[in-house]
Amino acid sequence: MKKRIWFVFLGFCLIFTGSMLYLTNSPRRIQLLVDGVPMKIKTRKIRTDAILKETGIPFSDIDRIFPRLNYWMTENYLLRVDHPSTVELMRQDEQISFISYENIAGNILLSGGVKLFPGDKILWNQTEIQADSLIGMESNIQLSITSQNFFKLVRDSWDSPQIRYTQALTVGEALQQLDVSIPQGALIFPERDTVFQNGMTIEICEPKILTISSNGIESQISACGKTVGEALSRAGVPLENLDYSIPSEDSPLPSDGKISVFRVHEDMSLTASALPNEIEWIPDNTKPLDSTGVIKEGHAGVKGVLTKIRYQDDVEISNVSEPETVLIEPEKAVHSYGTQIQTQTITTADGTFEYWRSIPVYATSYSPCRSGVDACLNGTSSGARVEKGIIAVSYDWYLKFGGQRVYIPGYGTGVIGDVGKSPTNDNRWVDLAYSDNDFVGWSDHTMLYFLTPVPTEIQWVL
Repeated sequence: MKKRIWFVFLGFCLIFTGSMLYLTNSPRRIQLLVDGVPMKIKTRKIRTDAILKETGIPFSDIDRIFPRLNYWMTENYLLRVDHPSTVELMRQDEQISFISYENIAGNILLSGGVKLFPGDKILWNQTEIQADSLIGMESNIQLSITSQNFFKLVRDSWDSPQIRYTQALTVGEALQQLDVSIPQGALIFPERDTVFQNGMTIEICEPKILTISSNGIESQISACGKTVGEALSRAGVPLENLDYSIPSEDSPLPSDGKISVFRVHEDMSLTASALPNEIEWIPDNTKPLDSTGVIKEGHAGVKGVLTKIRYQDDVEISNVSEPETVLIEPEKAVHSYGTQIQTQTITTADGTFEYWRSIPVYATSYSPCRSGVDACLNGTSSGARVEKGIIAVSYDWYLKFGGQRVYIPGYGTGVIGDVGKSPTNDNRWVDLAYSDNDFVGWSDHTMLYFLTPVPTEIQWVL
């Protein structure tokens, strides 16, 4: 019996040894799949590591090899080797790094735990690709995703927002889908039923009790925010325009919750006045004397003073006037005046007179004791006595026409020899002198005729 067992064992060893000699000395066809690339080889090697070394294919402990390293390939003639790739993924403001053995874009992302949403765009080397695009096994893969379904989640206790992804239609659905914990009484901005918008910020905030003092009145409100201004705005008492608070609106909420609000507004008033424009006179020898024309209209300007009155809680605290400034610049006008002198004659009950200019005026009269003062005055500006034949005019006209002989219908001839003042400051006014004995009262429109000879210097524009 023992002898029979020994012969069986010896036979087994001979068969095994023969098989091994056959396997090691007989070349076999092996199907290799390296990083998804197929190839066929012939080899007498049996172990997977020996086969890889013989073919020069690099491998390490982090590579994915099937069958495993040091496996005796006696039956399976398919050897697969996948070298890992380092994937650098940028998604919105997030940067993710992971290892992947995949070579299809969608599979690469799934191997890194990255979920794709409808509307997401995958970029490889700045070129848009599809989820089923073949990338190939590279040592380093740069990918980016432009997401259409992300939001920034902000909480009081976080230093910076977190990016979350969702397919929700509303803010409430987004928080529910992602199982976001919300403390009791916390406020959500925007509200739960707000339609979800890509890239929006959702804030979860626990409200605080604030004591607001404004215009002598204190009130308590429940508000939420990282700063004073943010909390006041969300509580419906925002700072507007010149309003301010203590602490300032950029300050964090005070530990005691006390905030003073000051309502400030400013009224402005403008005091405007005309700014006269210049008139440039141009002679025109085709027009008769005392005729004028407009070449360019021009216009007056406007100047003004702006006054700012500031109120704090309805009490005036400042009143400041700015320097006078020109609001509208004046534009110079251009006028023409006639220089054509034509002597004419007038026949009256007092005789015939030759004149070179006639001007409509308003005439009054005076005498030594009827000059508008309490005393009787006999002197005139020219030194002559106050009597018939002396005519008083405005100071401007006296400087231009003093000594000029004139004729006035119903008065006769006279000489411009005195200065008077028009009640209306109008140059086209004359005061006719009389003695007290022959005084005649005047208060009427009439004509003033300038008698020849024509003077060498003429005031063209009156």
